[in-house]
Amino acid sequence: MTFTERVEFVRSTFFPRWDRKRRWQFAEVDDLDGSQGRCDREVKTIRILAGMATGDELLALVIHEIGHAASNDYHGGRWLRTMEAAAEIADAKGLAAIASLLRQQISGYRDGFRMTAAMIYGEVENCVVGAPQITFPQVVDFLRRGYGMSQDQFLRRFRRAERVFEKAQQEARESADAKAKWTAYHAGVGRLSKERFACPCAKESNVVQ
Repeated sequence: MTFTERVEFVRSTFFPRWDRKRRWQFAEVDDLDGSQGRCDREVKTIRILAGMATGDELLALVIHEIGHAASNDYHGGRWLRTMEAAAEIADAKGLAAIASLLRQQISGYRDGFRMTAAMIYGEVENCVVGAPQITFPQVVDFLRRGYGMSQDQFLRRFRRAERVFEKAQQEARESADAKAKWTAYHAGVGRLSKERFACPCAKESNVVQ
């Protein structure tokens, strides 16, 4: 089946009552910033990364993304229920491999990793600590690629990221300044101590008898 035929199969089999007016578009693309699929509700478009998934995996990926559109949810309760319903349809149609793939996704999002704002802001701070000269756009690009998000999605979801970055930079500068002053102070104390406790015979040793 072609990509378009797979999309039509998923539409008719798993979401026959969704998008009857055909307002949503589907596209295969070469880059999705680390993601395999993306549902963009603003422009009603679902994009799938070309070549990354085939066969049943591609069908499960399309179901996953349509699930976002149909439930109007990210990976919360409504999306999970939509995916569970799709897995039951797969069971009823004898599509055991697809049902298994869908349930793996459900289990992963229900019981596994959950991205929180506190975790992301902590990673912003870690980026500054690890590389004090890093810029905010570099931090955004590094993190959003790691979590499979576009720049706009990242900035909309984590609105305090730039403030956290600026505060972390200020703290890093203050820490560096304090360290420099401490080092300079101790270097000066060490020099004075050397002069104060220098052996009186040191100068005399340089005199030719």
